Amino acid sequence: MLNEEVIDVVSEEVVEQEPEQPTLQTYLDEYREYKRTQRKMKQLKQQIQNNIKSQRGFGYTYKEISYDS
Repeated sequence: MLNEEVIDVVSEEVVEQEPEQPTLQTYLDEYREYKRTQRKMKQLKQQIQNNIKSQRGFGYTYKEISYDS
Protein backbone atom coordinates (compact mmCIF):
# COMPACT_ATOMS: atom_id res chain seq x y z
CA MET A 1 0.00 0.00 0.00
CA LEU A 2 0.99 3.58 -0.46
CA ASN A 3 2.05 5.67 2.48
CA GLU A 4 -0.40 8.50 2.62
CA GLU A 5 -0.15 11.34 5.06
CA VAL A 6 -3.32 12.68 6.50
CA ILE A 7 -3.43 16.45 6.55
CA ASP A 8 -5.35 18.01 9.39
CA VAL A 9 -7.17 20.84 7.65
CA VAL A 10 -9.25 21.81 10.65
CA SER A 11 -6.25 22.69 12.77
CA GLU A 12 -4.95 25.31 10.33
CA GLU A 13 -6.51 28.71 10.47
CA VAL A 14 -7.41 30.23 7.14
CA VAL A 15 -6.89 33.96 6.99
CA GLU A 16 -8.21 35.76 3.97
CA GLN A 17 -6.25 38.79 2.95
CA GLU A 18 -7.80 41.70 1.20
CA PRO A 19 -6.14 42.65 -2.07
CA GLU A 20 -3.81 45.59 -1.80
CA GLN A 21 -5.26 48.88 -2.85
CA PRO A 22 -3.23 50.59 -5.58
CA THR A 23 -1.37 53.61 -4.33
CA LEU A 24 -0.63 56.85 -6.07
CA GLN A 25 2.95 55.69 -6.60
CA THR A 26 1.69 52.60 -8.43
CA TYR A 27 -0.34 54.75 -10.77
CA LEU A 28 2.59 57.09 -11.35
CA ASP A 29 4.92 54.18 -12.14
CA GLU A 30 2.43 52.72 -14.62
CA TYR A 31 1.92 56.11 -16.27
CA ARG A 32 5.69 56.68 -16.47
CA GLU A 33 6.17 53.28 -18.13
CA TYR A 34 3.32 54.02 -20.55
CA LYS A 35 4.83 57.38 -21.56
CA ARG A 36 8.30 55.81 -21.92
CA THR A 37 6.91 53.11 -24.23
CA GLN A 38 4.95 55.70 -26.19
CA ARG A 39 8.12 57.80 -26.67
CA LYS A 40 10.14 54.76 -27.85
CA MET A 41 7.43 53.89 -30.38
CA LYS A 42 7.41 57.46 -31.67
CA GLN A 43 11.21 57.41 -32.07
CA LEU A 44 11.07 54.08 -33.91
CA LYS A 45 8.37 55.38 -36.23
CA GLN A 46 10.43 58.49 -37.00
CA GLN A 47 13.56 56.42 -37.68
CA ILE A 48 11.65 54.09 -40.01
CA GLN A 49 10.36 57.10 -41.93
CA ASN A 50 13.90 58.52 -42.13
CA ASN A 51 15.23 55.15 -43.38
CA ILE A 52 12.61 55.10 -46.12
CA LYS A 53 13.55 58.65 -47.13
CA SER A 54 17.26 57.75 -47.13
CA GLN A 55 16.60 54.91 -49.58
CA ARG A 56 14.83 57.34 -51.87
CA GLY A 57 17.76 59.76 -51.73
CA PHE A 58 16.38 62.72 -49.78
CA GLY A 59 19.58 63.43 -47.84
CA TYR A 60 18.81 61.29 -44.79
CA THR A 61 21.28 58.71 -43.53
CA TYR A 62 20.22 55.13 -43.00
CA LYS A 63 20.42 54.06 -39.37
CA GLU A 64 20.01 50.50 -38.11
CA ILE A 65 16.92 50.12 -35.95
CA SER A 66 17.43 48.83 -32.43
CA TYR A 67 14.33 47.98 -30.42
CA ASP A 68 15.97 47.82 -27.00
CA SER A 69 17.26 51.38 -26.75
